[in-house]
Amino acid sequence: MMALAGPLANLLLVAVCGCAIRFGVAAGVLGAPRAVSPSVVAIGPPGTWSALALILSVGFSLNLTLFALNLIPLPPFDGGAALPIMLPTAGGQAYRRMIIASRGVAMVGVLIAFQAIGPISHRAFLAAVNLLYAPAIQYR
Repeated sequence: MMALAGPLANLLLVAVCGCAIRFGVAAGVLGAPRAVSPSVVAIGPPGTWSALALILSVGFSLNLTLFALNLIPLPPFDGGAALPIMLPTAGGQAYRRMIIASRGVAMVGVLIAFQAIGPISHRAFLAAVNLLYAPAIQYR
């Protein structure tokens, strides 16, 4: 269960930043940008609100990407340690033995993650932004 602590902490920070953005939008000091990018999820008037919007945007996007990355079910990511928990006992033990016996599995996991994180984080980002501004705006 400790393997899920990192991804859950990232998800909690995404929720905190998202709630702060929603609160800022409701208060009228933050707003949705015309075009959303991974570094700009909210905008504010020049000055302090603009800086706060940028900090919240980066916190939202960065933690969402880390959440998606850490759930990849291969070592060295947290998903690799969480996978045996979800498998039947024999399957979990076989997976652990395979990971221990294979020295290069972690490197393969990193290489696969570099290829997969783009599409995974893009889909997660769009889903999160749609939830953040739903139902007013739908980004594609």
